[in-house]
Amino acid sequence: MYYCLVSGFICVFCFLLFGRKTLAVFQQCGYLPKEFLKAYFGDCRRDFVGLSTYSLILLVLLLAATPLVFVGEAAYMTVFFFFGLAFSCVVFYRTKAVKKAVLTKRYTRIIAAAAIVSFLFGFFLSLAFVSHLEIDAAFCLLYSLPPFLSAFLSPLILTVGFYIMLPLDKSLYIISVKKCERKLEKYPDLIKIGITGSYGKTGVKNFLEKMLSQKYEVLATPKSYNTPLGICEAVKKLDESHDFFIAEMGARRRGDIKTLCKIVKPDMGIITGICGQHLETFGSLENVKSAKNELIEELPVNGLAVFSSDSEGTKELYEKCKIPKILVGVNGKEVRAANVREDENGLKFDMVIGEKKYSVESGLYGKHNASNLCLAAAVALKSGVPIEKILLAIRLMKNQPHRLSVTKNAVGITIIDDGYNANERSVESAVETLSHFGGRRVVVTPGLVETGDKTAEMNERVGAALSKYADEVIAVGKNAKYILSGVKGRAKGVAVNNLREAEEELKRTLKSGDAVLFLNDVPDKYGV
Repeated sequence: MYYCLVSGFICVFCFLLFGRKTLAVFQQCGYLPKEFLKAYFGDCRRDFVGLSTYSLILLVLLLAATPLVFVGEAAYMTVFFFFGLAFSCVVFYRTKAVKKAVLTKRYTRIIAAAAIVSFLFGFFLSLAFVSHLEIDAAFCLLYSLPPFLSAFLSPLILTVGFYIMLPLDKSLYIISVKKCERKLEKYPDLIKIGITGSYGKTGVKNFLEKMLSQKYEVLATPKSYNTPLGICEAVKKLDESHDFFIAEMGARRRGDIKTLCKIVKPDMGIITGICGQHLETFGSLENVKSAKNELIEELPVNGLAVFSSDSEGTKELYEKCKIPKILVGVNGKEVRAANVREDENGLKFDMVIGEKKYSVESGLYGKHNASNLCLAAAVALKSGVPIEKILLAIRLMKNQPHRLSVTKNAVGITIIDDGYNANERSVESAVETLSHFGGRRVVVTPGLVETGDKTAEMNERVGAALSKYADEVIAVGKNAKYILSGVKGRAKGVAVNNLREAEEELKRTLKSGDAVLFLNDVPDKYGV
């Protein structure tokens, strides 16, 4: 029995520590086994090769302890346990994820279930060996198999853990959604605003929250919480003091926005912009438009639909809309941005409302934020916030972390962090921000992902856009060849396999006074 317990615990260590990156990829795939396994044995196949190699090394180390069984069982078990645990720790520290997993309740439940599966696998397999074999070399050879298999099969064990917890997770999901709906129904005077789009959702949500807060009590979904459970979590903080609830709504497939609208039942909807994001799951740009328009279709007949004027997709949906609507942005009607400019201190433009023009100054970076600020301002104005308070809120705004935030490090290098996400429009805005800083200008990027059969074409355009202002483009990972094929003019193109190699290149080339733009932080599931 002692042997079996040791084997079970070593299997748990191997599953958890070998699977550090595997666990992160699983969460990045939205806990969807089919998408996870496709990514793991597809884009992440280098990680799978690495996992296989480490697992074989572990097996060799465990087999190396076999001669000690003739010295004594205690000596053998001590060395066996030490080899398994020590090497698992080594693998853990060598397989860091680019995007760390977040220990949500669901994620923790799935990991716990998978760990129990791993323990039982090692325990009962070892029990079978103990029951049928003498404690000798043959036993040791077979006894080394459970930890090896637990490490090697960690993606499949994790999938088993998912399916074990699936009935409970579905039940908890239904309960959470029902509670959320009932709580929202308790406050009939609460004004609910939904925000969706291919880009700009979080920015517009944050801007609108700050503007409305100048006059009202506002609750908004935190960070980038834009799923049903994310919205349910936010609504837990709702009480009778709140006048507005702002829900960011994300989608990767048709029907996702409709599901969110059934929960929130928004009175107003904002579509920030449409482009070829998530084409892998949507299939086409037309499907993206249809998915985003689900927000407008779910609004009441007396609701308000707000569209960005600065993407063809949103203008098309604006023309089709049959309920009260406004078109807002650089090319807007009711509220528009004019004379948009940017320097190293931030964004400046004129906000034109009807016949009146207001000078806007902000510490925000990125010309695209002029359009986003207009979208938020239009809704705040419709909600009764005076323009003076809106302008005050804008003056106090700063870019959120990883969304075109600008800092200077200890040696005088300007760091522009636009790592959260990227699309073709934001690429142009980000590199224009880079152009306002002196010294050598370097961009580090893995390019655009989830672009379906447009991957080569869109990343080539990314390379062309970056080379307008960058002196050097460091392209990371599998899209590097496409990005560099678009780089032209004086810009130098460098291809690297991963971020570690990119950092080495930066150490060799950057000096005080230079500027570096980190553009798009692609999750591990894309094999970067």
